[in-house]
Amino acid sequence: RLILLWFATWNNGKMHYAPEWVKSDTKRFPRMIAPTGLPIDVLSPNAPSNYNADAAALSHLMAHLRQIDGTQHTVIMMQLENEPGALGAVRDFSPMAQKQFEANVPAGIAQALHKPAGNWKTLFGDDADEAFAAYATASCIDKVAEAGKKQMALPMYVNNWLKSPRAYPVSSIPGMDYPSGGPTSNMLDMWKAAGPHIDIIAPDIHVPGVQGFKNVMQQFTRPDNPLFIPETDGYGATRGNDGQGRLEFLALGAGSFGFSPFGIDRIALGPDGKLDVERQGLAENNRLLVPSGEVIAQLQFQSKTQTAVEEPGLAQIELAFGDWTALVSFPPAFDSAVPNDGGSPSARLKMGRVLIAPIATDEFLVIGIDAQVSFHRTVHSQTVQTQFLHVQEGHYEGPDWKGGRLWNGDEADSGLFFISPGAVLHVKLGTY
Repeated sequence: RLILLWFATWNNGKMHYAPEWVKSDTKRFPRMIAPTGLPIDVLSPNAPSNYNADAAALSHLMAHLRQIDGTQHTVIMMQLENEPGALGAVRDFSPMAQKQFEANVPAGIAQALHKPAGNWKTLFGDDADEAFAAYATASCIDKVAEAGKKQMALPMYVNNWLKSPRAYPVSSIPGMDYPSGGPTSNMLDMWKAAGPHIDIIAPDIHVPGVQGFKNVMQQFTRPDNPLFIPETDGYGATRGNDGQGRLEFLALGAGSFGFSPFGIDRIALGPDGKLDVERQGLAENNRLLVPSGEVIAQLQFQSKTQTAVEEPGLAQIELAFGDWTALVSFPPAFDSAVPNDGGSPSARLKMGRVLIAPIATDEFLVIGIDAQVSFHRTVHSQTVQTQFLHVQEGHYEGPDWKGGRLWNGDEADSGLFFISPGAVLHVKLGTY
């Protein structure tokens, strides 16, 4: 299956993917005008000729796609533009756009945002310029999405450049530190109001540390916006981001239905002919998760999956599943009798990770790397003891479980130890 990326009016806050015939005709395809009066290399979202050309081009593509892929559905979703918005100006200051800015906010937008009638400055104050830019950009791309869906109604999403990725979490200046008008967290309500044909606003997450990653996922997870991560760090590209392999598990636990590391084609082998440890973490994940993908997707749809990942200063995490609670431990919280030198090649990056989901009464799917998992009753009893009735390692072929070896004795007496290269388990629990 494929997701196609549509580069037309925007790429990374600029217009550098626009074709030559657009770049060379500034009269027909107006640029944004900065406060200085000079044009910048961003097409104006306020100019009908710009978004009409974009919409016409996508319409032709979707018509072609319908003809060649209308029944097989190799292409399952479309990304419209890439990190849209403007770098170089907070909004378009051309006479045409200035006239729109001075007019009242469209009634439907004001109503959707629970605001009275009034112009942009009156309703949005210091945020008026960015709000106006967001409305223009979202409206522009919404017209493109609408035109494309008339030919083939695939889901369509827009990805974003976060509000302040280079100085996270310090506030930054729109149009300078990030593209103004893009679907940033502070403009998400505006985008939802102005872009009804855009199905998802998807964050490109390039932030240091687990907590920063969690914060962004939380910002973009709403009842009207399912979580999808179309771009995230290329594993080790950002200082302080060691151990990014765990973030894929973190995303699954947060309900993301997609996770795409940036620059996967840049993978290189070291002098020993092996992947570097960061990319080995990704390879470890995919070896376990990809065959289980269909089952994990169904469990996520039912809100059953939970994950735990290793974080600095956090040795253990409890995950509650009704009558049962899973205790996930990371080195050095392993039992002292168990050697810790059997970790995966990425163990030194401290990115142990576990996914757990109930699959039947007292039965769980457990997938883990560099971690220990044990279970106990959620409500403690002095008379009822717990036990593993059945622990089987295996893999999925589509929705079907293919069981392999059983774990008993040393393999399960003190909990389930997931060392290199990790494992996929079916676990049945009981009491006595």
